[in-house]
Order: sequence, then C-alpha cells, then structure tokens
Amino acid sequence: MTKQTRFSTQDHLSVVFEIYQLVPHHFKTTTREIRNQLIERDIHRDTRTIQRNLNILVDLNLIEKDDRSKPYGYQNRLHHHTIPPRDALIFQLANEHLIHLTPASLLKALQNRFEDARRSLSSIASTTKERQWLKKISSQLPRQTHEDNFQKINTALYHNHWLTLHLYETAALYVMPLGLIHHHSQIELVIGQYINEQLETQVIAIEHINTVSVSTFTFEYPSTFNVKTHWKNNITNTIKEETP
Repeated sequence: MTKQTRFSTQDHLSVVFEIYQLVPHHFKTTTREIRNQLIERDIHRDTRTIQRNLNILVDLNLIEKDDRSKPYGYQNRLHHHTIPPRDALIFQLANEHLIHLTPASLLKALQNRFEDARRSLSSIASTTKERQWLKKISSQLPRQTHEDNFQKINTALYHNHWLTLHLYETAALYVMPLGLIHHHSQIELVIGQYINEQLETQVIAIEHINTVSVSTFTFEYPSTFNVKTHWKNNITNTIKEETP
C-alpha cells in the first residue's frame, strides 16, 4: 500500500500561495502549466492536489475558472489590473537580456510574470516613453550556435558540476565552470583547475566549444573566486599592456 505524504497546514498554505502567484493576470493558464512551474521551484504536487487548490482560490474569488472546454483555464480575477509601465519595461528588458545568462529552469519559473509584463506593455500606446525605449536599444545577446551546449554549461555552472569540454582541434578539458562573461557581443565561460593546489583559470568563448558533457560529480566552488573581480583584473591588466 502506498504511503501518502502528509503536509502541515503551513506547507499547504505555502503551496496555495505559490499557485496563486503563478496564475497570470493577462491570459489563462492550465493545471499542467502550473504543475510544471511548481516543479521548477522544487515543489512537487500531483495534478489532483493542484486542481483542488485552484478550486479553493476560485471559491475565494481570487481567480477565475474557464470551464467551457478542457483543459480548464485559470486567470487572476484582477486581470484588468495593469502592471505599471516602468515595471513592465524592466521585466521585458530583463527577460530579453537574461535569456542566455540564466538557467532555463529559473526563467521557466518566472514565465507567467514575464508574459504578463509583455502583454501589459503592448497594451499601452506606442507613443509612451516605455514603448519607445524598446525601439531605442538592443539588449538581446546573439542566440548561441550551440544552444544545447550552452544549456548544459548553464546547468553545470548553477549546480557546481564538473564539465568535460571538447574544443575544436584540441584535447578535451575536465574543468570546473566558474562563471559567464558577456563580452563584445559574445558569451565567454570562465573555467578553473587546481594545479599544485593553486587555482588556475582560463576564459573560453562558448562558440569555440564543440561538445559538452556534464559530470555527475560536484565540486566546492572556490570561496576566493569572484567572476566580477576576475573580469576587472583582466581588463586592468589588458590596459596596462596596451599602454606605451
């Protein structure tokens, strides 16, 4: 007989609140979509439990349920509420800029909020300063040629897993991924190895990596390393070398 997991009242209320946060303002979502986003937040509940909690929110008049066809659609009752244009602009720019610098799982957990912001921004007049700003800048990084490699690198970097990198025409490297740098319209990976107990680092452009393998083994991230400090030091050294 399968043993059922019992959750405390606090756990139950916490999940109901998480579900409520995932119900969008400007479009409808489904039980399946909410379940997938909960999993991205490391919250695991079965479909029936999520449906039951959604019905509680419907009964409390916090969300609306469209049961005219399946799958049922759920939307925040405050769907006429508009996100302030400045907030929507920030969300939109963040989504465009971070799409290649953030683990996919984290972005998926915020998918509804990004979409709410996009729709809210598109609903205001095109002459507003916020809408015009999107035409004045380009914040998107070029899409990676090897998107699969990049996602593997992102995952390994997030969870501190060792990587095996196969570069073009060079031997494979077994390294620690330490950081990502956006430089000259490309993304560079900072890798590290311990040589004679000293941390040695190297920077490799993502486009120079042929294939990537993520190890099941993890490493302890070097407490003395900071990618921002590393980058500033490299810039300073480069300026000194180029100065007559």
